[in-house]
Amino acid sequence: MKKMKKIVFLFTLIFVLSVSVGAVFSADPETKGDTGIDKTSTEIDFGGIGPAPAPAPTNTPTNTPTNTPSQTSSPSVAPTSTVIPTSTPSLPNSNNFTVTVSLPTGKVEQGKNIHFIITVRDSKGNPVPNRQFGISFRGRSDDSTQPVGRHTNTERTDSRGVINFYVEGSITMGWFDYFDFTVSERLNATQHPAGELYYKQTFDFRIQSGVTTTITFDKPSYTAFEGQFTKVTATVKSNGVLVSIGYLVWDYGNGQYATTIVQNGISIFNYNSYLLNNNRINVRYIGFGDEIQIPGLITVQSNFATNSFNIAIKAAPDLVISKVVRSGNKYSVTIQNVGGRKSDSTKLRISFKKGNKILSKTINIRSLNAGRFRTHTISLSSPKFKNHGKYMKTLHINFKNASIERDYTNNMLRFRKNVAYGYIADLVVGKVKRSGNNYFISITNRGNVAASSRFTFRFWMGTKSKSIIHL
Repeated sequence: MKKMKKIVFLFTLIFVLSVSVGAVFSADPETKGDTGIDKTSTEIDFGGIGPAPAPAPTNTPTNTPTNTPSQTSSPSVAPTSTVIPTSTPSLPNSNNFTVTVSLPTGKVEQGKNIHFIITVRDSKGNPVPNRQFGISFRGRSDDSTQPVGRHTNTERTDSRGVINFYVEGSITMGWFDYFDFTVSERLNATQHPAGELYYKQTFDFRIQSGVTTTITFDKPSYTAFEGQFTKVTATVKSNGVLVSIGYLVWDYGNGQYATTIVQNGISIFNYNSYLLNNNRINVRYIGFGDEIQIPGLITVQSNFATNSFNIAIKAAPDLVISKVVRSGNKYSVTIQNVGGRKSDSTKLRISFKKGNKILSKTINIRSLNAGRFRTHTISLSSPKFKNHGKYMKTLHINFKNASIERDYTNNMLRFRKNVAYGYIADLVVGKVKRSGNNYFISITNRGNVAASSRFTFRFWMGTKSKSIIHL
């Protein structure tokens, strides 16, 4: 039966780790296109492992201040203190040893270092010096050959009959909610007591009700340019101790959400958005639900906590190459800022491959106000650029992405002809056909984008300066 429980535990552990992620990338639905979540987004569907949280208790705050730890009276992963009296009786044994265990702190707490003081006396009350014992502090249901905890067969009493035994707090932050502390004659191969058992105490780290669970963030609020990823680190604690495991649900507007695993109390979320101004993110912590039945696994029953924070999204510049015209050795390149903020000074590079070499020239570009354009000239008159006109060339604005932009994917234009249009609309009137009183007008977008924005056009009779009729 124990082996079967161990198999169930291992399979579930493998499953949980397989879906665990250190960070989730998420994007606001107001992005390029209507994809909702950005292509770099990762969203985890926990199926039965992550049930929807139960309704919050009536005493749960409905409006939690930003970065103010939220509270709930629901159950939670919380430290349980186990108090040991100064002197705890030992178990009956054939050696008539009296083994007592005490704690300098008076209690054992989840996630904190533990110092056990073990005292051994004989039947007459005298110290038992230089006696070797097996000591184990282990996850109760862990039957592996390398169980969770600390175990030793080499500890000996000093001249006073005392052993100081230390356990690191990180040991109790794992998967097990019960730990057995034993002092025996020796330990077997699986670190279980063997021979005489002198002392045994069980420590309870189960979830307790009526605790305080908090979610805090590394900053009270955040600021970013549109399209720029912002890393948010969340810390989840119960009664001041980092929770062992669980997950966070990040709701960021219009029904969009992402899920991240909480490991050792920490979870990371990467957010970007093209929705300007304030973006509010609501975060919920949810522990694993009742569906998981693994002996010793720390579980949470309908436990959750909430908190919120803001990300202020600012408009960003967006430089594009709208048009290039070649005249001899000179290339006139029109740069436009289609973003909502003045750009920084940057660089424009033209390059082409000639044989096995890539030849290039780079010029500096001054800052450009939002919505404005400017034409720059690049000369390839040097002998090394000879016959440049017949090669496929590449123009790259904001070379190496040196300055912040809304979109870096529209910074390049490849061309071979003497005139080329880049990432911008270029509407021209094409064929005009008359049929009675109807005129059929063909309008073509010569630009290199999928569609132009909404536009109007004028139709008149007579001359442009002295028209007869306007439509």
